[in-house]
Amino acid sequence: MTSIQRSGTQTALWSFLIGTILLLYYYLTGSSDIFPASLLFIFVAGIINLVIVALLIRKVFTDNSNSRTYAKTIGLMLLNIPVALLYFYFVTILMNTMRISFLNETGQRIEDLTILGGPTPIKYAALEAHESRNAWIPIQGDGAVRIAYRVGSEIREEDVSGYITTGMGTKVKFEIGKSKEINY
Repeated sequence: MTSIQRSGTQTALWSFLIGTILLLYYYLTGSSDIFPASLLFIFVAGIINLVIVALLIRKVFTDNSNSRTYAKTIGLMLLNIPVALLYFYFVTILMNTMRISFLNETGQRIEDLTILGGPTPIKYAALEAHESRNAWIPIQGDGAVRIAYRVGSEIREEDVSGYITTGMGTKVKFEIGKSKEINY
């Protein structure tokens, strides 16, 4: 393996690994703080990958004895393009989804929990005291997220988020009964 092939293989693998780590960080935290680092990575990795692919293409035409192995390295590097598009699609979904972990802090059993704010209400039959449930709420334009639930014969309502809009996806923890949203 020549040095340019080794560089191409390592660049492809490192680009995939770092891109995956950045995506996982965003998925797990929901924090948009990672976006500047991600954009810088995409820019730098894109230039490095482009230069190495160009050098490999030149080698395909100048070194006929190894042209097939150079082409394989180019193919490996180009595999990162559909992966990047898939990651971009997934980030777009996350950016348009409010992921909420609801924790029942009322000290009592909650019944008929309804989450309002997405295209259709999400309903849970019951939530025991200190039990939690996760909900993924698609964001389709401007709106708010509210919950309604019953404790005994009393119906209660709480604001989860007063304003959400497309591109404002986040991951939050909401303590039912304490009416406060905690960003992860």
